[in-house]
Order: sequence, then structure tokens, then C-alpha cells
Amino acid sequence: MAAIQTGGPDGVTLHGIELVRRYAGDVNPAGLRHGKGKYEFPNPAYTYEGDFVSGRKHGAGTFTTPCGGKYVGDFVDDEITGRGERVWGDGRTYDGTFKLGEMHGEGTLRRPDGGSYTGEWAMNKRHGRGTDTHGPSGDVYVGEWQDDMRHGCGKSTLKSAGDETYDGEWQRNLRHGRGQMANASTGETYSGEWHEGKRHGEGKGHHASSGVDYVGEYVHDDPSSIPDNCDVEVVPQRPPRGDDEPEPELDEGEDPPAWGSEKDPMRVTQGEGVPGPLRLTVRLPYVPPPPPTPPPEEEPTNEKEESGEEGGEEEAPGDGDEETEKPIEPPKFGEVASHESGRRFQCFLHAGAPTAVETDPGTNDDSSVVTEHVWSYGRWTYGDCAEKGLSDESSAMTFTASDGHCEVDGISICEDTEPGVYTLVVRDVTAGRYGELGRVHDVHVVIDVKAKPEPEEAAE
Repeated sequence: MAAIQTGGPDGVTLHGIELVRRYAGDVNPAGLRHGKGKYEFPNPAYTYEGDFVSGRKHGAGTFTTPCGGKYVGDFVDDEITGRGERVWGDGRTYDGTFKLGEMHGEGTLRRPDGGSYTGEWAMNKRHGRGTDTHGPSGDVYVGEWQDDMRHGCGKSTLKSAGDETYDGEWQRNLRHGRGQMANASTGETYSGEWHEGKRHGEGKGHHASSGVDYVGEYVHDDPSSIPDNCDVEVVPQRPPRGDDEPEPELDEGEDPPAWGSEKDPMRVTQGEGVPGPLRLTVRLPYVPPPPPTPPPEEEPTNEKEESGEEGGEEEAPGDGDEETEKPIEPPKFGEVASHESGRRFQCFLHAGAPTAVETDPGTNDDSSVVTEHVWSYGRWTYGDCAEKGLSDESSAMTFTASDGHCEVDGISICEDTEPGVYTLVVRDVTAGRYGELGRVHDVHVVIDVKAKPEPEEAAE
């Protein structure tokens, strides 16, 4: 927005015969315009009417420009300086202070689209504190400005983004530093650190599309500490075995199997509920501890030690060549994901017992199948989903985790479920962006569905 040039060459307006032709008003003894008068510039579209002092516009006056532009206000030494009102041909208006023809100090600029800015200016740029309203959208920013950009502390209300508010720090028109955001339309909220317009650093957010509350680190607008696994615990104790429930066969020294595993499935009658609750613990990825620092090597104290002639018996040929088979270790878990709440789970019933899959390290080959795992987490394959498995009510139920824990209860088997062994799979069904970032592995318990006794059998 250029300043208005009101003077002639070198800031001096016309004199002599041109002065007589284009000026009507008071003059001083030296013949200079002095007092009240009206002056037409060589381009007659420009005129000035007001106070003169020693040939220069000085005091109060009105300056008109082509295309309907006009300024009414103070002049100092031939320049628009002081307080005044300016109108542009494109419909903009400004009421405030000027310096050398430019908006400077405090004032209000109104735009033809209905937008406006009221606040501090520095040479035609918004600078300091002010309020800007965007006409077409109704978006508003109240706060600090620097070089015509939002910079410092301020609050924005974006009607164009679902009544989203942000109150905090800014840098060069971007959210940067600490701030709070809330979207009235989506329910999304965030309070914490920002970097170049994105959530980045430590923060606390509610991810409305997923229903998840998260406290922790964000990277490039997304949470970074996302759980990837969980474990399941059957809370009630196993009931005493019936006469038709044989003890599971165990190897010498083997611990009794967990209730709900393939070796000791839960017995459930058609139309009845699965024993519960099942307690899920949501966990972060496992981070191995740093390797121990090796002890410093001792320097040999004599020639014999250095040459290896003494110290320790030689290893007999063949010793250590045989590899001992290591038992299969269960997956290692990371910390409990107590920093998030709202992750959702749903139950599904699959035919048959599960099959554990072990992938050869360093490959994506799933051909190595192991069936003796007794834990219910890791990589598994399941049979087909049972057509008549869970009751309609149970199939529609979802369970919500809080502070990394979730209890699954109230699941019942359909009366028409065929007797046999099934796997009750608990699956992470978290929706929205948060769910897309990562869902935890499935967990399960094995159940043995028994036929509902006939009325005569039940009476006996």
C-alpha cells in the first residue's frame, strides 16, 4: 500500500504563473500559499483544499485522488502525517494516524469484503496488538503482529474450520510455541507445544474421531507413543473340574496351563455367558535395555600370560559344538500405556483353536508354525468367523480402555452355536486417525462350547 505523493519535484509544489493558474486562496507577502486555499495539481484529478504554511500543505486539509480516493485529516510539512481518514477507490477505508502518507500508529482499516483490522500499525503494516476479522469467513484473530504477520501471543477463532479456536504463541503466521486448540464442531482439543503450525512436542489431546485421550509426545501433528500390543488376564479363578473334565497332560516340571488356553479351554454352555471379566492391559512397544558395558581388558603381567602358555585348560575337541535347544520365550512387553484412554475393543468368535505363527527372524516368511505356545498374544491365525457365534447383543458391544486397562465382560454365546472348540478373539477396533496410527495385536481365550442339556437331563 503505497504512500500518497502530495508534493511536486523534491516535495515543492508549483510557483509563479502555474501557482496563479492552479491555486485560489491566501498567500503571504512572499507570494507563497499561506492560510486557507485550494490547489489543483498539474494532473487535475489530484486536488488539495485546506491549510497552507509558507507554500506547503500544513494543518487540516482534504486531498483527493483519481478513482474516487480521498484523504481528510492532518498534514505536516507537505506530508500526510497525523490523524485522518482515507478512502480508496476499491472501497477500503482507514480511520487513524498516518506518518509520511502511510498508516502508522493506531487505526481501523475496513475492507470492501466486510473484513477489518483495528489496532497498531507500522508504515502500512499491522504491527503491535490488533484485531483482524476476515470478511467472507468471519475468522478472527486478536493478538500480536509483526511485519503484517501474526507473531507473538494471540487467539484465533476460525469459523471456516468448524469454530476452531487457538490461543497461544505464533511465529510468522504459524502456531509455534505453546498453545491450546479446541474445535467446537469436531470436539477435537489439544494443549501443548506447536512447531511451524503443527502439534509437535509434549501435549495433551482429545482425538474426537477416535474417542481417545492422549498425553505425551507429538511429532508432525500426530501422537508418537502408540501402543502395539496388549495382554489378557482371566480375572475369575478356574472353577473345580467336573467329572467329565480330565486333567490336562503335562510334561514333568511343566506348570499347569492357563485357564482359557488351548490345553485348558473355558467350558461354556450354549446360550450362556463367557466367564469374565477378561482384563486387557495395553502396552507400548518393548524397548530392550542398553547392553551392559564390558569390563576393561586386563593387560598381561608376564610373557607366559601374554603367550597363553598358562591359565585355564584347553577346550577339548567337540566341547561347546552342540547347540542346546532354547525354550520358546513369550513376547516381551513394554510399559503400560497409561497415557491414553478411549481405545476400543470388540469380540469375535472363530471356529477352532488358534495356531501360533513364528516368523524366521529377518524374513517375512510365516511358514514356520508352532502350536505349543500357551500365551494368547503374539502372531496367530484363527479359523473362520462362526456364523452363529456370539449373541446379537454381544456382537455389537464395544469395550473402552482407560489409562491402559480394559475389562471385557457380559459376552454370551448364541444358543444355536454348534458345540465344539472356539477362539474368542478380542480385537482393537479404534476408529479415526488415532486408530490408523496403530492398533494393538489381537488377544484371545479358547472356549469349549457344550450342548445345552435337554429339559429331562436338566431336571435330573
